[in-house]
Amino acid sequence: MNMRFNPAPFFKLIAILLLPVSLLNSVIQSARAALYNHGLLKKQKLPAKVISIGNLSMGGSGKTPTAALVAEILLRGGKKPAILSRGYGGKRKESSPLVVSDGDKIFATWRTAGDEPFLLARSIKGVPVIVGKDRLASGRIALEKLKCDALILDDGYQRLGLERDRNLCLIDCAAKDIFEDRLFPSGRLREPVSQLKRADAILLTHWEETPGNKKMSERLETEFGKKIFRARHVPCSWLDTATGKDMALEEAKGKKILAFCGIANPSSFLDALEGMGCGPAAFLSYPDHYSYLRTDMESVKSKVEKLGANLIATTEKDWVRLEGMADFPVSLWALRIKIEILEDASFRSFLLAGDKNMRGN
Repeated sequence: MNMRFNPAPFFKLIAILLLPVSLLNSVIQSARAALYNHGLLKKQKLPAKVISIGNLSMGGSGKTPTAALVAEILLRGGKKPAILSRGYGGKRKESSPLVVSDGDKIFATWRTAGDEPFLLARSIKGVPVIVGKDRLASGRIALEKLKCDALILDDGYQRLGLERDRNLCLIDCAAKDIFEDRLFPSGRLREPVSQLKRADAILLTHWEETPGNKKMSERLETEFGKKIFRARHVPCSWLDTATGKDMALEEAKGKKILAFCGIANPSSFLDALEGMGCGPAAFLSYPDHYSYLRTDMESVKSKVEKLGANLIATTEKDWVRLEGMADFPVSLWALRIKIEILEDASFRSFLLAGDKNMRGN
């Protein structure tokens, strides 16, 4: 008799066994937040507007495109912002901050900076990007050397040692309900849900008008009394990686596509393709921030030939990690995604409130 192994009960058992560690983690995280809240651990303040973008859960929730949107809003509002990132995935020996971009020129590779900071540096003109563990040191470089007057902390919700003017917490509606999740390692939460009390506003990403999402939104508003914004990830164009030109979304329709990605939520990319009427003939998924090898690309090339595919599709974040390896017999296009805030005017006002000489939204 052929029996197929079901891994779900196994992982559920592991999660239960790890509950004591999660409870200890909860106590530690709550105690740390309390120490900062009561002034027993000192917070540092920088002479600039500071906006933090982060989340409570591990994995992607749209922080990078949100950081790009916030930078654009601040630029239009008359500010000169810089993005400060941890640089996850970057391989550097130095502990000092690294200026990835001064807003004009790029001084690092994705391997040293990390794929997301490098993508931000390449995508946004006029906005410096700096990576480093010490956000205070990074912020001082942005203010003193690059003459910025606003700082965006990418993935900054848990960086409690730096004061911020706006604390924005993202929650991914496409992931597990945050009220049903557990703390790491038996779940995906970095901190207890109670720490949403630190947020000035909550941004619900991958928003869809479903009963579950509406129920979660109402519960968040009732229990925490915070501003609630909703956002959708919207495909805006294709990047033809061979020419560097933007292509209309419709250009991919009717093509036989092999798609691949290495992001935290690969199903979001697959859903986007299918929603555009470009469902792939084959879909390959790799780990988040995956450093592709030439053997991986040879495997992709082999599958393209076997399928008879005439287009390879990936994400923009994946494209930056394919340096020197995108030698395919057919075109490789990277999907550009933007964040669209449903409460756009209110969101802009939330970010720019209190700024003198604020420009029109």
